[in-house]
Amino acid sequence: MKSILTELYNGSVFPAEQVFPKDPEYRHVNCEIEKVRQQIIDSLSDSDQQLFEEFENLYCHSNYIEAAEIFACGFRLAALMMVEVYSKSASKE
Repeated sequence: MKSILTELYNGSVFPAEQVFPKDPEYRHVNCEIEKVRQQIIDSLSDSDQQLFEEFENLYCHSNYIEAAEIFACGFRLAALMMVEVYSKSASKE
């Protein structure tokens, strides 16, 4: 088994693509979002639909950037916790 660091370095691990919320409400909320989205699109002119699509793309990109920052913050927090755990256990020996 390869190390997780090697897998991450080689691009074999994609944390952002492997997270699927287990909350049962998640699927329901996303179905509702899609219904409302379709209602909005159906009510728009062709040019407004294009504008709405551009808005969606920018919004998704913004969410991606935010998720990447949240991941990095969580990773740093976990690393700091591990440093503290190991430094405390080493000092007790």
